[in-house]
Amino acid sequence: MGFNAAGININRQTVLCAYQDFDLSDLEDGVAVKAIHLPAGSRILRGFLDISEAFDSTTSDTLSVGDEVADDVDKYLVATDVQSTGLTAFSLTPLTVGQIPSGGTWVTLSWTSGGGTPAAGKGRLQIEYVVDGRQTEFHPVRPS
Repeated sequence: MGFNAAGININRQTVLCAYQDFDLSDLEDGVAVKAIHLPAGSRILRGFLDISEAFDSTTSDTLSVGDEVADDVDKYLVATDVQSTGLTAFSLTPLTVGQIPSGGTWVTLSWTSGGGTPAAGKGRLQIEYVVDGRQTEFHPVRPS
């Protein structure tokens, strides 16, 4: 059993990386802000939220990462504390939820402030993905 040489997919593609830097002025409390557009047929492999400057609301600050498919504001990362710096990987397995439908979609950032008058907060949203049917090279197969 197994694939014969004619049935093996020899197409390969490099992983694409999209990122968006942001700071407090780019966000609005309780609003899903468009951050990264992904084309139709994309599959998110993994993603990260990298906070380089801690947010400073009075009691708490959280960021969630979702997309516009069914307005799911925390599809990839559920409310994560951003009052300290650091890197946080997406909390859900993107391959099971990260198939982008026809027309593409926007990946969104949603900030929830704990009140007061925050003045600080910076970070980067980074997503690694592939696009179905895309080929950047091929890998020859030698039948055994």
